[in-house]
Amino acid sequence: MDGNQSYSNYSGMVDDYSEYDEKELVYLCETEYRDSASSATAACYAIIFCLSLAGNLVVLCALVRFEDLKKVTNLFVLNLAVLDLVFAVSLPFWITDHLYSWVFGNALCKLVSGLYFISIYSSLMFLVAMTVERYIVIVHMALTQHQKHLLGSRVVCTMIWVISISASVREMVLSRILPDQYTCDIRDQNSQEVYINYCLHICFLFILPLTVIVFCYSRILKTVLSSRTKNRHRTVALIFVIVLTFFVCRAPYNVMILFMLRIDERDCDTQKRLYVAFVIVRILAYSHCCLNPLLYTLGEKCRAHIRRLFCSLPPQQRYNSVSYHVAHGLNVTDKSVAINGKASVK
Repeated sequence: MDGNQSYSNYSGMVDDYSEYDEKELVYLCETEYRDSASSATAACYAIIFCLSLAGNLVVLCALVRFEDLKKVTNLFVLNLAVLDLVFAVSLPFWITDHLYSWVFGNALCKLVSGLYFISIYSSLMFLVAMTVERYIVIVHMALTQHQKHLLGSRVVCTMIWVISISASVREMVLSRILPDQYTCDIRDQNSQEVYINYCLHICFLFILPLTVIVFCYSRILKTVLSSRTKNRHRTVALIFVIVLTFFVCRAPYNVMILFMLRIDERDCDTQKRLYVAFVIVRILAYSHCCLNPLLYTLGEKCRAHIRRLFCSLPPQQRYNSVSYHVAHGLNVTDKSVAINGKASVK
């Protein structure tokens, strides 16, 4: 399911010790470290689950209660929080799988695997959409009419969900309980086929989005640096940090899986080091779902919403002044750009 490749070890059976051929023996590697790694992984998943569940629920409540969900950035952030919750909901199943075995049957194996891939694919596409939206607004100053802009963003959100669900169908179909390992994973396939499929995933669902994001932010940065109103681009900085965090968390995991798919190493020490490294980068990748709520709190407005949420202040005390939104808003539309060295506010 998550790229973990088991190393097959075997020993030849002999009928008589005198006929024993030492050259045909393949020594078994000790696997006690795998049990320890599984316990550590389950503990980390439990922490990630609790943090993600609490953090994203708070973000959702703050958005729904205090923010205008007709604004594009808020709509994208809402979808990201939902996806992080979807990912977090799957973690208790993987915790049980690591501590014991997969006891939930094939149907839930396919469903939980599907939720995993849907959340990963959708999160990446929403991050790209957020970046492109900021690029269009800031670099091309394409401030479209509110209703038209909102309709377009809703269409984009719908398309992202449809594409991510469609892209996850294959993994859902192939996921099943492996009888020899009693775990939920992708059905055994030809190793070359697996490698080719994963390379395609890396190209279209990692490298291509990264290229688009790098291009957009290079142009955004150039525009922002030429503007005299840099303090108004906090939204851009926050989205950049969220995107960067996603790639920092996911990149080592993807590289490690590619490496493990190609290596054919029978040395026990090397196997152990590779497995431990894989466990570490997998935990880092999974921790992404609990980091976004922490990143949102970098915005002063988000912190204010959270304080008010826990203090149960009445709705009439919401920050709805234009000056507050312009100075601190997560959803502020950056309408000020530098034209011939002078700031022009539209």
